[in-house]
Amino acid sequence: MISHIRKSARLLSAIAITALFSACGQDPGYASKATLTSASATLPDNGSPRLLELINQGRAQKQLPRLILDPRLNQTALDHSSAMARRNEFDHRVKGERGFQKRLLARGYPRSHSAENIAMAPDPYQVYQLWYNSPGHYDNMFNHKYTYVGIARSGNYWTADFAASDGL
Repeated sequence: MISHIRKSARLLSAIAITALFSACGQDPGYASKATLTSASATLPDNGSPRLLELINQGRAQKQLPRLILDPRLNQTALDHSSAMARRNEFDHRVKGERGFQKRLLARGYPRSHSAENIAMAPDPYQVYQLWYNSPGHYDNMFNHKYTYVGIARSGNYWTADFAASDGL
């Protein structure tokens, strides 16, 4: 029972921390030498496609364009979700990992307006609800500047990396 209470308290703490920090939108700062090209990507059947569908349904209700999957953002998101799961650490920067913008650049995504949402939940519906009810996450999902996304899951660790095309 105490273990369950501790896990619940950690989850609530993680949600609160995530609400504060995962709205970590980034301004371009400087132009990157990387270029954004037309990209196609697919998501593994682990709940990620459903999460993308939920986000795009919400965007459609707000008359925003659908987010387009980008393989570089997908890989960046997967790297981060995997790092969180491997270290059992819920944060935007786990020990030994680069910051968000550096992770994007390392995967070849040009510096652009971007943001990262993270969540710890068992299914895409709960992830969507957590993000929908958190002002910072909500702003990231429904930011009109963001046109590209990468979504990944490793265990119960989820990452969505949003980016604009202004790095072209």
